[in-house]
Amino acid sequence: MKFLVINNSICFGSLNFDLPLRYLHIQLVNQENSINLTHSIGRLNVFITNERCRFKIQLIDNFDGSYVLRIRLWESCPQLTISIQSPNGDFLCNSPFIIKKTNGNDLYPEECDCPEYNLTEWISEANCSPQMQLITDLNQWNIIDFDNMIDIAEKSWGSVEQKHTAAFCHYQIIDNELYRHCYGEHTGFRIFTDSILTSLMRKMFLPNTQFFFNLGDWPLQEKQKSNTVAFVSWCGSEDTMDIVVPTYELMNSVIDSMHSVTLDIHTARGDIHIPWTEKKNTAIFRGRDSNKLRLEIARLSNHKFVLCVDGTVAAYRFPFLLAGDSVIIKSNSHYYEYFYSMLEPNLHYIPFNKSSDLSFIIESARKQDFNKTIANMRQFVFDHLQPRDLYCYYANFIHEYTKKLKDLPTNIAKNMENISRTPNKKACRCHKIKQKTHKTNKQDEL
Repeated sequence: MKFLVINNSICFGSLNFDLPLRYLHIQLVNQENSINLTHSIGRLNVFITNERCRFKIQLIDNFDGSYVLRIRLWESCPQLTISIQSPNGDFLCNSPFIIKKTNGNDLYPEECDCPEYNLTEWISEANCSPQMQLITDLNQWNIIDFDNMIDIAEKSWGSVEQKHTAAFCHYQIIDNELYRHCYGEHTGFRIFTDSILTSLMRKMFLPNTQFFFNLGDWPLQEKQKSNTVAFVSWCGSEDTMDIVVPTYELMNSVIDSMHSVTLDIHTARGDIHIPWTEKKNTAIFRGRDSNKLRLEIARLSNHKFVLCVDGTVAAYRFPFLLAGDSVIIKSNSHYYEYFYSMLEPNLHYIPFNKSSDLSFIIESARKQDFNKTIANMRQFVFDHLQPRDLYCYYANFIHEYTKKLKDLPTNIAKNMENISRTPNKKACRCHKIKQKTHKTNKQDEL
C-alpha cells in the first residue's frame, strides 16, 4: 500500500483500483508531536463530486484515531473528486483530490464485466506481494499432470460411494470463460467459488488453466509421495497437502460489502465503541457446539476476552476477530487458514493448548496491558487482510499454479457447464476490450 503522510493524517488504501469496494484508511496525527491520535475526534466531513455516476459512501469511525472511507460504485464513473475535513474544517489526506485511472478508462463497479489487464499486468498494477504459504503449498509439486489427477480424483473422491463424504468441482478457464463439473451430492458452496472466479474475470483476463476446488470443510489430500491431487481448499492441516486460499466467508464479505453483507474486515469492530477500561473483565465465546472443546469452553464464558476455538476445522471467524478490539485467546490446532503462518503467538493472540489450562491463562491475562497486542492485530489486518490482499492471493494462486501445469487446457472437457457472467447493463461503459491472453503460448499467458 502507498502511504501519503502530511501534517495531520496518514492516508492509504485502494481508491482508484477496481474492486467491489474502494477504501481509504485515515489515521489522524497530532500536529504538535507527530504522534498518532488514539481517540476519536468525532465524525469527519466527506464530500464527493462526480461526473454522471451513482455510488454509495460509508465512513467508519474505529474510535482509536483512525477512520475508513469506503465507496461502492453502482455504475461506471470517469472520476471522483473527494474532500475530507475534520470537524474543525481542516483538510485531511491532502484533499481535495481526484480519483481517476492513468489509462483514461472509467472507474468500474463490481457489476461491470470490463477486464483491462492480463493476469501478470494486474498483479503488477495491484503491487501484489509473494505469498509464502502459497509458495509452500505449490512447492509440493514439481509438475502438475492434471490428466493423471483427474483419474485419481474421480476414483478416490468422485465415485458414487463417495458422494456423501466429498464435494469438489473441476474448474476450467478457457479464453476467460469459466466452466465447471462438480462431484458429490452437497455442492451448494460452488456458488461462492463461482462468484470469486467470475469476480476476478470481470477485472482481468485469466490464462487458460484448470484445477480441482474442494467445497467441503476438511482438506482432502493426505500427505504422501505419489498419486496425489492438487486440491484447492479453504482450510489446510498438518497432515494434508491441499493448496489453501482465502475462505468463501472472507471473499463474500468483500464481493457483497456495502450491498448485502454488513460484517466484513472493516466493520468488525461495530458501530458502538466500548473503551478498554469499561469492557467486562470476562472471556466471550460464540460458536456452534460442533467441537467437544467448544462445549467445555462455553461453561467458562464468564471469564474474559474473545475465545477462538476450532469447530469442524479452523474457525473462519478468526480474521474478523483480528479486526476487532478485544484480545483473542486461541486454541492451538493442526488446521489453518492461508494467513496463519504469518501470525505469531503472544504477539497477535494468546495461545492455549488444553481447556484445563484456560482458567489460568485468563486470570493471568487480566493482569496484563494488551494495548500492544491490539495494535499488532490492527497492523496485521492492515498488512494482510485488506480486500486488495485477498484478490492478490487468488491472482497469485492462478498465476503460480498455472505455471506448474504440464499442459494448458485448450478444449472444454466433457460434462462441463458454462458459468456465465451477468451481461453488462447500460451503467457499464467499458473501454474497448482487447483479449490479452493467447491460446497456445504458455509463457505469453503468464
